[in-house]
Parts: sequence; structure tokens; C-alpha cells
Amino acid sequence: MGKAADSTVEREMHSSELEAVYRMTKAVISAKSEQEALDSVCKLVVETKLAKFAWAGRPDELSKLVIPIAKAGADKGYLSKVKVAFDSSDLGCGPTGKAFRTGKPNLVRFIETDECYKPWRDEALARGFRSSVAIPIVLGKDVFGSLTVYSETPDAYSTDTVSLFEEFASNLALTLRNFRDKEAREKAEKELRVSEEKFRSLVENTQDVIISVNMLGKITYISPQFSLYGVRSEDVLNKNFIDFIYPDDRAGLLADFAKAMVGIKTTSQFRVVTPNGKVIWFEEKDNFQRDKSGRVMGITAILRDATERKKIEEERAGRQAELEKKVTERTAALKQEVEKVELLSKARDEFVRNITHELKTPLSVILLDTELARRAHARGKEAEFNEFMDTVDRNAVRLRGSIENVLELSRVGTMTEYKKEKVSVEKLIESVIDVYGPIAQKKGVALEVKGGNEPLVILGDPSLLPYVLTNLVSNAIKFTSEGSVAITAERKEKFISISVSDSGIGMSEETQRRMFEKFFKADPSAPGTGVGLTIVKEIAEGHGGRIEFKSKLGKGTTFTIFLPAG
Repeated sequence: MGKAADSTVEREMHSSELEAVYRMTKAVISAKSEQEALDSVCKLVVETKLAKFAWAGRPDELSKLVIPIAKAGADKGYLSKVKVAFDSSDLGCGPTGKAFRTGKPNLVRFIETDECYKPWRDEALARGFRSSVAIPIVLGKDVFGSLTVYSETPDAYSTDTVSLFEEFASNLALTLRNFRDKEAREKAEKELRVSEEKFRSLVENTQDVIISVNMLGKITYISPQFSLYGVRSEDVLNKNFIDFIYPDDRAGLLADFAKAMVGIKTTSQFRVVTPNGKVIWFEEKDNFQRDKSGRVMGITAILRDATERKKIEEERAGRQAELEKKVTERTAALKQEVEKVELLSKARDEFVRNITHELKTPLSVILLDTELARRAHARGKEAEFNEFMDTVDRNAVRLRGSIENVLELSRVGTMTEYKKEKVSVEKLIESVIDVYGPIAQKKGVALEVKGGNEPLVILGDPSLLPYVLTNLVSNAIKFTSEGSVAITAERKEKFISISVSDSGIGMSEETQRRMFEKFFKADPSAPGTGVGLTIVKEIAEGHGGRIEFKSKLGKGTTFTIFLPAG
């Protein structure tokens, strides 16, 4: 009879325990959060008489303590008085600490005598706790937390009860894992939303264009800023990026894209051609899109408008090139000036030597032949006397010509305005023939005048024009050993042209190139100062005219001067 009664009591207890677990399971399933589930479990454990006090805790890795997060029942400040650890210290040797470390339930049948309960015994007994069981909340190898219950009855929990608690804890762990996964997912989604909002705000407020391109070169994203260039996203999405690149820049950018696809970062500068034909300079920096294995699947690039900077750089380069060009030109001009000064200096020295020679030589001849003529006259040698006087006469003319050249050079070089008077060409030619006709005849050269009978008049300076014709005729006779020298005058529109042609030695190309240079002489040993043609050219141009020539070495020379008709 007694055994039957005990069996009935055990069945009733087991039934009440199953009912309690059922209610706890139902509460956990209907809970909206981890905290609500643990609060409900602790509360039902006490309400169903399974324990006088129950609490749930979570591990704190920093302090190694089990932190209470839910409780129910008559604790009377128990949890504020005690500390429970999950390591191997004295505070971790109790049922809760062992449950955390082993992942298995830990039962204390008699708190009053259990040596492992010593750190908490006095506080537990003071509150009527006589036995306790700690159940770890485990999923796989992870211990989420613990549920610890206390009974006022010694040895209150059987092995079956502990197994029932353990089975319930497994279901509870699944629920808590779901809650934590959901919480982590919601947190991640929230962080993603915040991140996306920050990204969107950054993208929408930056002046840069952000573009994503997959490994095939297709555009998968483009930021709204591209609309500022008159481009809609639908105009470029899913199209190959290279189609919008300026033709000259495509090869270089494709090479950079190939590098990016193997993980080599690049910075590129290129031009984009928008659908409306506008050309924009961009500077681009790559950021890689990678899969879980780290392989590059595409790039997200930041494009910064460099059009204005490029324009400034091109303008600066243009100004620099222009400045360098001007410096080069100025340097060349200065070099030419230096060379010219050096040539003038050299010519001046040559001129000083020549003019010295030109003055001293005829002067020495005049002095010598004058003395010889005086002696011949004293001896009554009339023929010798006349010969010496002819020599004196020729050298006097030569001396006068040299002095006149120097004076004319000085005078013409300082003149700013020429007289404009009517000068008869016929009389001008006659005056030259009178002087140089005999000289040409004596040399065996025919001095001829060609042209019509039309009276020709020049409008010019009567004091300078004779020098022009005299110089040209003098040079022609000087460089002609046989043949003739011809003077031809005729009207040509607004000018009178006077040509002096000879059948003399002609001029080399070097002489033709330099003959108007001041102090230049084709033959440095020849008589003359080397300034005659320089003066002739300045006089012609000073009158608004010009001088031309034709010459061939060994075939003679023709000089033609054009002067305003009067």
C-alpha cells in the first residue's frame, strides 16, 4: 500500500513538472524577445512550484562573472549579495560555474553540506534555499547562458527532473539563438541602412561622380551627379563604359581596367563623351569589389571633373610655350645683334685700316710725285713733269672720293628727312659722264648712255642723288677690265629707274649676300672704304625708292635704282 502511494505521488509530481515545462515552452514560443522569454521562464518556474527562486544569467568575458539578466521568486536581495563566476576560481566552483564550463546540468542536493557551495552557503541558507540545480543553455558548442533554480526542500530535484530541465533548455537555446540572430540581423540591417543613408548623403552632396563597373565592363551604378552633365542614368546603365570614352583615351583606359581586374590600383585621366556630344575631362581612382574569396569582381570608381583644371594646365602650358618661344626668339635676336655688333666692330676696325690706307696711300703718292714733278720741271723735262702731275691728279681724286664717302656716310646716317626737289636725270647722267668718261676711256672701257629722248625728272635731294650714280658708275668701271659700262634711264609707273650695267667680273653669292653691309669689301686689298653701296641703299630707301641688282660671276653686274618721278 505504501509503495503504491509513493508511486502515485511521483506520477503527480512528474505530471506537474511536465505541465510546468509545457507552460514554459509555450511562453517562450510566444515571447517577442530574449528578455521576455527569460522573464517568463523564471516566473513560471516559481509559479509552478518547481522552485522558490530562479534566475537566468549570461557570461561576461571581461570579468568572468555570470551577470543576472532575469529572475523571479523570493531572492530577498540574494543576487546583490553574491557573485558567481564561470571560470575555475572559487567563485566558479558552484553549480552555475560548473554548468558553464562543462555544458552539463549541475545538481546540489544539499546546500547545507556541499563543500562546493561554501562561498554562497550562508546567504542561501538565510533565505531558505536547501537544494539547487544549474542548467546551461547550450546550442552546439556555444553556452548562451544559464538557468539556476533553488528549492526550500533538500534533495528536491530528481534525475528525471534535471533531464526535463535539460531538454527544455535545449529548446530554449534554439529560441534564444533565433532571437539573437534576428537581433543581429536587425542590427546589421539598421547599420546597413545608416551606412546606405550616409553613402547616399555623401554621394548626393559630393561634386564627384561615383560609378560601378562589373568585370565585363558594364556600368552597374552611376550616381545622380552625372545628370549635371545632361546624362540620365538609363542612358548609361548596363552599357559598356568604354563606349563613352574619348577615342584617343580608350587604349590607355582599357589597359588600366585590365590591371584593376587583377587587383592593381590605378589612377587615370581621360575624357568622357556624353550622349549629347559634350567632352569632359575626368580624374579617376579605383576601389575594388571582391567576392568572398577575395577575387576582384568589379570596381567602384570616383570620378572628379578635371575639365577646368585641364583647361588651366593647357593655358599655362600654352603661355609657357609662348614665353619659351619669345625667349628663344629674343635670344636669337640678341645673338644676331651681338653678331651684328661684332661684325660692325670688325668692320669698323677694317674700315679704320682701310681708310687709313686709302688716305695715306694717295697722300704719299701725291707728296712723292709732287717732288718728282718739281725736279723734272727744274730740269726742263716737260713729259716727265706731265706724267708725275697726272699721277698727282689721280690720287687727289681718289683721296677726295675717300673723304667724300666718309662724309656722306656720316651725313646720310643722321638724316631724318630728305629734300624733295626736281632733278633732271639727263643732267645728272651728264655730270657723271664728264667725270668718269675719261677714266673709262683711259682704261679701255666704253661708257655708254642708253634710253629714249623723253625728259625724265626725279623728285629728290640734289645734293645726294649725284653720289648714288657716281658710286654705281665708279664701281662698274673699277671692276670692268674690258667691254663696256652702260647707263640706262626710263620711267616705270611712279618711279624713274636708272640702271648701270657692266661686263666686268661679276659677284659671288657670298658677295651678293653681304654687299650692302657697312664696311664690307669683297676684296679687302682693293681700294675703297666699303661704305659706298651702304650709302647708296640708304639714300634710295630714304627717298622712298629701292635698289635692285643682277649679277653672275664672270658675266658682269647690273644695278638698278628706283627713285620717285618728279
